[in-house]
Formats: sequence, C-alpha cells, structure tokens
Amino acid sequence: MKIILSVFGTRGDVYPLGALGQALRARGHAVRVCAPEAYRAWAAGAGLDFAPVGGDVAALLESSEVGVVRMARALVADLPRHFQPLLEAARGADLILGGGLPVAAPSVAEALGAAYRFAGYCPLAFPSRHHPPPHLFKLRRLRALTGAMWRATEQTYGLAGRGAINRFRKTHGLQPVRRVWAHVIGERPLLAADPALAHLPPDLEQRVVQVGSWAAPPANASALPEELEQFLQEGEPPVYLGFGSMPVPDARRLFEVAADAATATDCRLVLSMPAAARAQVPERDGVLVVSEAPHAALFPRMRAVVHHGGAGTTATAARAGVPQVVVPHMLDQHYWASRVTELGLGPRPIPRRALSGKRLAEALAFATRPPVRRRAAGFASELRDDGVQRALEHLHA
Repeated sequence: MKIILSVFGTRGDVYPLGALGQALRARGHAVRVCAPEAYRAWAAGAGLDFAPVGGDVAALLESSEVGVVRMARALVADLPRHFQPLLEAARGADLILGGGLPVAAPSVAEALGAAYRFAGYCPLAFPSRHHPPPHLFKLRRLRALTGAMWRATEQTYGLAGRGAINRFRKTHGLQPVRRVWAHVIGERPLLAADPALAHLPPDLEQRVVQVGSWAAPPANASALPEELEQFLQEGEPPVYLGFGSMPVPDARRLFEVAADAATATDCRLVLSMPAAARAQVPERDGVLVVSEAPHAALFPRMRAVVHHGGAGTTATAARAGVPQVVVPHMLDQHYWASRVTELGLGPRPIPRRALSGKRLAEALAFATRPPVRRRAAGFASELRDDGVQRALEHLHA
C-alpha cells in the first residue's frame, strides 16, 4: 500500500509517526511523510520519503508566544499552504494517517478516495464527559461544565478552520463540514499512549483504539555526541533540563535558574537549548549546554529529568525509570504533568511563569528522594514496548 503520514506540529507530533513509518516501510509499504519543510532532513535520516506541507511550526510558536488563541490564529493563516500540497503529495495513496493538527488530511483523503485515520498522543485529544479539552485542563474539577467546554471548543475550531476546509471541499465536490474537530478525528482514531501512563475514560473505550506509545525512530539512538558522553563520564549522573520545541524567550534567565537549582541541590546539569540560544549563555562548571541529544539514550543516565510535559518526553523519561519534574507550557502538557504527580514519578508541576531557581531546587530535592527514585524505577517495568506493533496489526486488520 501507499501510506501518507500527514502531520503538522512540533517534534513531539512528528517523530512518533516516523517510528510507525519505519515499521510500515519494513513491511513493504510505500511511506511518505508530509510535514513542514523543517523535517526534511529528519525524514531522510529515518529513511522515509518526504513532501513539504505547511509552514514553519517553530515560527508559529514564536509568533504566538505559546498562547492558544494566538497559535490558532497563526494556524488558520497557514492553512492555505496545506490542502493543495498534500493533495499532490498523496495522489495514489491507499491510507492517510494524520497526526498533530492535520486539518487538511481528512478532506484530502476523501477527495482522493483514500482511507483516513487520526492518531492522537493524549486522551484529551478526544471529546469526553470525563475530561475537558486540552487548553482548559486546569478546569478539570468543574465536571458539570465539561460538556459546555467541549461544545465551545468545537465552535472555536469551526470558526477557525471551517472556511478553508469547506472551500477546498466545494472545489472537489464534497459536502461541507460543520464540526471541524470531529471531522479531523474521524472514525476509530488511534491513541498512541501507554495505558499505564494514560488510560482512556469509559465513554471512549469503544470509540478510540489505544495501541500504546510509539518510540522515536531509533537511528543513532545509541550514540551520544562526544562532548556529552565525556561530560557524563566525568562525574555523577546529572539532571537534564530541556523544553523540547517550546520557545526559549530568555535563554540567559533559563540558564541561571537551572544552574542555580543544580548548585543548590549539588547536581551536575545537562541543559538543552536551541542552537541560537546557546550563544547567549555563559560557561559554568558542572553545566553542559547542548542543542539536541537522543532522549532514549540519554535519560537512563540522568539523575532526574526536567521537561515541558510533552507526551513523548514524558513516556521516554518514564521508560528510562528516572524521576521527572514537569514545567508545562500549554495544552496537553498540563495533563502529563498531572499524571507524573498522580503516579508518584515526581513532584507537583511548576507553572512555566513561576519557574525560579528556588522552586526548581525544591522540586529536584523532592524528585531525587529515594522513595521517588524507587517508584520511577519500578514504574518503568509497567510500560509496554509493543505500541508500534499493535498499531501495525490494527491497521492491517
């Protein structure tokens, strides 16, 4: 079969689909990744065909200042760059599998006569009476208002994307859609999250297929940069701090907060920052600043992991058996932060705007206590490692 992996989002949205794509290719399928141009080199490294669709996600995040409303507006402005390129790239496809915010994918699949499935990485991607939408997760205790929150969210999605979707659909003789998010999710979507980390609520168990998390492509996963490997061998396991694809508006302040917390807790530190931000920070003993490193190889060698709460980062840290400190920035990151606390894998999350050296030092002191370290190590054995295989079996069936 010819299978299109249509994904619009950050690395946390793209990389899991790449893991699935490699497995599909190994079974003899023709696989093409349709994603923003920034992921071309990654796709080539993973051995996957690639076609650019959509604008620069990192630029959208920077322009939105990590605000949900601003980000939605930026996405709507970018939508015209999605439909026609995806249509051309997906001609002859048997299946289009969407991830992240694949707003164009279901309509393009319908126009081409291809099957369509959506893959989410968090239960909050799917409307339920048991949880609110991702951007309203902090209001989860207002259970009586959950239905109203989802209705308002669907209306917001409709106002944001319905025009672009229906213009494309009209051009191709398709009926207009009214409920945009329901249209994107489609029938029998997949949840690529481990049941031990994220369980489906009862009203989704028959509607969503939970297959387990998808590990990032394994290319070079066992090799760490020489500078990082040397740093690890020079002393005790350090703490890792990195916020993935989230913007770092003040790199120097983040450096000082992280370094001060590490000093206060007598920890060495690996600090992950974008390459452009590294030039803004000074050198300090016991601190190594890196641009990127394979989490699957690095995290098992850490004392603790401080991160933004992305689905993939949370799962990788849990699989590594190390404590976690979550500093959520937006959307489902608040859900994963709450799960880390509920499961005993780390302390209560630190709101992004409240991050300080003192609060981070307190959180690290809690996370590195022997009971938390034992719980994190034991929890790793509860996680499954067959998410990709289960997804393959389901899609083939």
